[in-house]
Amino acid sequence: MSSDAELQGLKADRDRFVAFAFAAADILLETKSDGMISFASGAVSVLALGKKLEAKSCTLGDIFHEDDALVTKRCVSDLAAFGRMDPVYLRVVSKNGGMLTAKLGGVKIATRPDSLFFTLSIAGRSLNGKDGAFVEVATQRYRESLDSGLDPKLSVLVLNGLRRLKDTQEPEAIADFLSRMRAVIRAYALGGDAADIIADDRIGILHGEGVSDTCLMDTIDALSVKVFDEPMGVESFSVDIAPGILSTGDAARSLAYTVKKFANDAPKDVSVTSLQQSCQAMISETMERIVHLRHAIDDRDFSLVFQPIVDIKKYEIHHFEALSRFTSGHPTQDLIELAEESGLIEDLDLVVVQMVIEEIEKSNRQGKKTSLAANVSAKTLESTIFKDAFYTTVKASGDTAHSLMVELTETTAVDDFDRLAEHLQFVRDLGVRVCLDDVGSGNTSFQTLITLPADFIKMDGELVKKAIEDKAAMDAICAIIEMCEKRSLPVIAEHIEDTKTLALAERLGINFGQGFHYGRPAADHASYALPKETLGVASKKGFQSRKGSSDSWG
Repeated sequence: MSSDAELQGLKADRDRFVAFAFAAADILLETKSDGMISFASGAVSVLALGKKLEAKSCTLGDIFHEDDALVTKRCVSDLAAFGRMDPVYLRVVSKNGGMLTAKLGGVKIATRPDSLFFTLSIAGRSLNGKDGAFVEVATQRYRESLDSGLDPKLSVLVLNGLRRLKDTQEPEAIADFLSRMRAVIRAYALGGDAADIIADDRIGILHGEGVSDTCLMDTIDALSVKVFDEPMGVESFSVDIAPGILSTGDAARSLAYTVKKFANDAPKDVSVTSLQQSCQAMISETMERIVHLRHAIDDRDFSLVFQPIVDIKKYEIHHFEALSRFTSGHPTQDLIELAEESGLIEDLDLVVVQMVIEEIEKSNRQGKKTSLAANVSAKTLESTIFKDAFYTTVKASGDTAHSLMVELTETTAVDDFDRLAEHLQFVRDLGVRVCLDDVGSGNTSFQTLITLPADFIKMDGELVKKAIEDKAAMDAICAIIEMCEKRSLPVIAEHIEDTKTLALAERLGINFGQGFHYGRPAADHASYALPKETLGVASKKGFQSRKGSSDSWG
């Protein structure tokens, strides 16, 4: 090969590597081993220090927020010593004074031993700063680590002296210390952000294998001595978060659920050994339960039972609510709550909808018209992925949509009511009816709920029972009924357990009832018959259904 050809080949290789670098980053930086910038290229003009970068008159640490100084220092030292660093998320100041989040990566190459090379990508994401941020960020870092074949570790630091210091120091001093402490421990966390306070005097940190608990404890104690002239008295423990047979997604769900549960339920004023045992037991139990739940969902290892919703005036079954029953392992309600809190509820809800549609199709083949309601979590219905899967499932079932109802549950978990409303209307446009469950429970205002697109309202059963003797509960029911009348929405009353609650529902003009007074859930809805002895006041006295009663569905 001629020298010209060799030169062209080298230039081509150079251009390829530059292209690869900019494909993954917005800014390329070269520094000396002390962090002084010697080269900068890319979108440096978006940064407040853009001109200084171009003039090579600042250090890597100068680019970032002052609270991230320790993280940056650790990145430089790790890269200089070991030739590699884990990517971290840091805050940079834009030329307009705003705060941007950027991902910093780095490498050291053998041919340039005195230089460090960094890439900076404007990430457009937020760091900690809101309630629950640690769970969200740590879960994401955990998934990323598992997907990369790494073995992330979870440590919990207990600040034994924090309560005492809160009694002797000004609140501003405590707040300043905690802010500085976050910056310190983030320097050791995966992604530079998977660390924060999880409960009172307890700090959670997700980190790599090269970080020891002793190092973390000594670092916080040193900061405490600097600020308060006394050590914090930090203790720590680690827990095994290896995923075992769980998928990456389900392992991440286990971690998120356990951290939230530990933050809320972990015992107070106990030894670190007890805390470790408690936390390890929580995560081991959660992983075992999620394995069980995942298998149950994927293998349909659960059944449906059906409870009638009865037209109070006609004393006829209007439709059935399908209820899930897990036949082995853990109690049904515990598994449903686990699904809701861990994020598996979306998968469970879709399988339930599919099973309910299959029941409707079976009834149609037998020449029996049956209308069934499937419970779907509000969190599930917020999901665009579920919405698309629901559309595919319903469309594939032909005309069964008109015999299907979606009963919306767990509205306390809603993040975006506007998106939920949009998706509910989408469901209704498919010909599927919508019922809002537990209206009046107090967890979500009924004024908010009844603005959602719906065809039925199901009143909270506890409210119905209380209304027999509680005036406040009665007033709440009357307010709900009045608002439903304005929208011509039929009302279903839960917990019709005896003649007293039935008489109350009849007196208030409630359209439909559900409860043990009419019958318990049963596996066979096709042959379900109402017992004659539950015939209520309405049938005996010519009771008139209130405005809004719906006879057109079911």
